Amino acid sequence: MKYITFLYSFIRKQKTALVLAIAFTIVAALAEVVFPFLVQELVNTLLKDKLILSFSFNQLIASLIGVSLLIVISHAIIIWMQTINASELSYNMRKSLVDSFLSFPYHITRKFHSANLAFRIKNDTYLVSDRVRDLYSEFLYDTLSIIGPFIAMALIDIKLAILAFMMVCLTTLISKPITNRVAIYERILQIYNSRLTGVIQESLSWIKSVKIFNSEESEKKRINDANTKVKNVERITGLFMSLSVPLGFFAQLASTIAVLWYGGLLLMDGTINPGNFVAAFTYEQLMSDSIKRYSNHLNKFASLKSLLDRVFELLGSYKPIPKKHNKSTGNYNPDTIDININTFSYNDRDTLFRDMNISIQKGERILIVGDNGQGKSTIFDIVTGLTPLTDGYVSIFGEVLDNPDHQHWLQKFGVMSQQTQIIKGTLYDNLHIANTESTREDMVSALIKAGGSELLGKLKDGLDSHIDEKGSSLSGGERQVVGLARLYLKTPEILLFDEPTTYLDNSKINNFAEALNNIVHGKTVLMISHDPRVFRLAERVIRVDKGRIAFDGSLQEYMEQPRTN
Repeated sequence: MKYITFLYSFIRKQKTALVLAIAFTIVAALAEVVFPFLVQELVNTLLKDKLILSFSFNQLIASLIGVSLLIVISHAIIIWMQTINASELSYNMRKSLVDSFLSFPYHITRKFHSANLAFRIKNDTYLVSDRVRDLYSEFLYDTLSIIGPFIAMALIDIKLAILAFMMVCLTTLISKPITNRVAIYERILQIYNSRLTGVIQESLSWIKSVKIFNSEESEKKRINDANTKVKNVERITGLFMSLSVPLGFFAQLASTIAVLWYGGLLLMDGTINPGNFVAAFTYEQLMSDSIKRYSNHLNKFASLKSLLDRVFELLGSYKPIPKKHNKSTGNYNPDTIDININTFSYNDRDTLFRDMNISIQKGERILIVGDNGQGKSTIFDIVTGLTPLTDGYVSIFGEVLDNPDHQHWLQKFGVMSQQTQIIKGTLYDNLHIANTESTREDMVSALIKAGGSELLGKLKDGLDSHIDEKGSSLSGGERQVVGLARLYLKTPEILLFDEPTTYLDNSKINNFAEALNNIVHGKTVLMISHDPRVFRLAERVIRVDKGRIAFDGSLQEYMEQPRTN
């Protein structure tokens, strides 16, 4: 029931299409039951045998034509309604998954490989809609095409109907364990396919490094290993499919032979007439076709259940914390940022921080240093709430962080990392995301303050200039100019800089440092940098070592230390 409820929630806006599809499915199934009956009457009319309807030969032919047209029109409407509902389902399911993941906290989304996640969102939703489109009317149609002919055959001879129906039960019993195996291996196949997509995307994303380090062969092997796993699972899945699908054909042949044998005996002893025999044979064909498709339906149901379980797994990755904003200042200092970490670790691994307490005055500029792997960037994630604390707290100017997915908290921060993320679109689009209320004049002013006069002069269409996907048309310095301009537009209370000059040419760092110097005045700043032209902006240095604060003092005191990081 949870699967039906879940699927219906995505297509409830298209209830009319759903109702029409079901209605015309019933009409088509009934029409196909009427067709053999009319054939029966036609045969008996030709043989001048017993008739149920008082129709002439021409009237029966006209009725057969009319029923045929009704069947054709019904199926056309069914297919169109299926398409409407399937497209609505896939659209809404993709939207729900994307919306959910974008609302998840960073520490949840970072667990997923981006390529695998994109594949699952795109591929799984398509397959779900495809299975639903095939099933929700066709399964009903084939069910009615078994029940209807069975009742019609029972009116001719009950034993004949039972004999044909037994084939359905036999096929279902035999198919069940095999279809279960199909579902298991289809789920494994989906996982391996997403992994293969991820490996290929990884390899392509660092193709430059692959070539520089001459590691083409190792990358080929890595991709081939993932590809081989997909091939092996495809073969195993195909093996079980090859056993499951032919069972439907076996049921069809067995049912046909049984009806011909027993129906022939009844015809020879006069229990039924030739018209009944022809009708029974036609009903058997309808049932057999449905039986053959039924094994496919069972496979598709198993596959659909597997796909929906994967979707539930994605949606259940995180239960959003109720959005609430704690405005109470309590005992928290309204003039400081206080970071109190009793213990912190990632996924129950070795403790990264222990007994770490940092107090930062409003307007203070802090440089955080330490060896690689000491958690400098993690401190940024903790203070912004992107990585929640389970043993400790963060307060900013009297407000405690108690809800890491609350957008209000993130509005306090402006963050600049090693490489500014660029979206595909125009320069305007890339600045607009920083502050949706900013005008074009605001954007131009922000770019100039960020040292982007040269960039504006280079782009012939100015703010309307198109920027390639991932910003490949921009240099490292130009990307950072865009990042700095975003900070000017957002006007946050707190600025975080995580190695912002890493990808800058030496000739560009001086200009960038000057622009940086202009924006930090009057702001509370935390920075991570190894470049003297950047970290000289700091007033105080905190060195992190082995999970604790190893040094906390002025920049001058730090520079005078015998060992620096």
